Amino acid sequence: MAYSDKGSGEMSKTHHRVYRKRLYRGEYRDRRRTILINTWKATYFDVNEEKLLNLTKEAKEFGIDLFVLNDGWFGERNNDTSSLGDWYANRRKIPSSHEGLGKKLNKIGLKFGLWFEPEMISPNSELYRKHPDWSIQVKGRSLS
Repeated sequence: MAYSDKGSGEMSKTHHRVYRKRLYRGEYRDRRRTILINTWKATYFDVNEEKLLNLTKEAKEFGIDLFVLNDGWFGERNNDTSSLGDWYANRRKIPSSHEGLGKKLNKIGLKFGLWFEPEMISPNSELYRKHPDWSIQVKGRSLS
């Protein structure tokens, strides 16, 4: 609960101060948070190493600390109908793989993050074709 005789703006500031100083824990409580860029809106599934490196250079100029490579980097992931579960870099899109890309980003001065969705699997994936029994399913419900 918070009170202010100076309006809701000051009440909001008091509320946030209480959270920052009394309730938050961990290393970032009193430190500047990492600023990141996530590639999803910039690339969707149209990922390639050159485009990503161009984004990183611009990101660094804007003070970004962490570059998160989102969807489209793995398997044959060109749309949302395949490859969830095939967590290997598509070398046609990223010839240096995500490890090589990460090293390039580190040289530029950015940390590197990688998106994947471990709780999901696409029926159209190598993993599902090899191990359909690993998929948790509800009888009578479509997988798509």
